[in-house]
Amino acid sequence: MGRVLVEYGRARLKICASTPYEDIYVDQSKNGLQRFCSKRCSTRFHVKKYRQSNEI
Repeated sequence: MGRVLVEYGRARLKICASTPYEDIYVDQSKNGLQRFCSKRCSTRFHVKKYRQSNEI
């Protein structure tokens, strides 16, 4: 983790956008716009958002 942090810089240390999780990760994307710590968190977030928007 330390090596990756040094390579990408402190600005790339972020908090996962998937609530209620507050995992910290190093954004290793090319453009620095990664929002989630993993693909699993991303999927969980978007499924929850989709289900909330389709409630009757």
